[in-house]
Amino acid sequence: MSLIFKQPLDNVYYGFVFCSTLFIYGIHRIIGIQKTYSLNQKGRYNIVNTYKGHIQLYTVVSGIALVYFFLQLPLQIKLFFIVPGCISILYTLPLFTKKRRLRDMHYIKIFLIAIVWAVTTAIIPAHLLQKSSLLIGILGVERFLFFLSITIPFDIRDIMIDEQSDVKTLVHVLGIEHSVRLSVGLLIAAMFINIILFWTELISLQSVIAVGITYFLTALSIMLVSKRSSDYYFTGLLDGTMIILAIFIWISHSI
Repeated sequence: MSLIFKQPLDNVYYGFVFCSTLFIYGIHRIIGIQKTYSLNQKGRYNIVNTYKGHIQLYTVVSGIALVYFFLQLPLQIKLFFIVPGCISILYTLPLFTKKRRLRDMHYIKIFLIAIVWAVTTAIIPAHLLQKSSLLIGILGVERFLFFLSITIPFDIRDIMIDEQSDVKTLVHVLGIEHSVRLSVGLLIAAMFINIILFWTELISLQSVIAVGITYFLTALSIMLVSKRSSDYYFTGLLDGTMIILAIFIWISHSI
């Protein structure tokens, strides 16, 4: 958001989000590897199992750092983070009956991920940049659609894990082909919102072009997802679209 509106955010916010992400990802890997014994010698599970000690170390370090940054945030922003923070913790830790996590509930995990990232990368930053409530809501919906779009392919990747864990997802209902179509359709809807924001002069032409290029490349990656099984394709390319988007926006405003 800060790149789109050319208004920098406090580095404390960036530090908190970065360290929180590392911490949650670390906890998720440590807990997740205990629930996938039969897959521990495959792909990313073998890597996680091999480097478990390293993951535990950066999880502890990032946990300490996120507390440091959290204490420096304004009270209002701390309150904003209550909902996404609780979702993230309950998504990761087995605090429900039968040692279940929110991630183990039927159909909801991709929606929870999209909500948390939309709040973190759009709603709270737009509030900090003092945008109107209407614009904050529109930006939140756009981000939600984008993150939901790039999260659906991970359900395609994890279909065997979810079946082993007895977790039903949209992919089980729609099938892989229709899930891919839905994912691309969500991207198109998100792009349409960006075009409207440009027409109403709320974002610049450079920004909408950068977003358009990123979403086009993302759509191509999603359409190829059923033919790709490499974990690097998902965690490197699809997860990396968030970074690619920021890079393209930065480049577009630097030209």
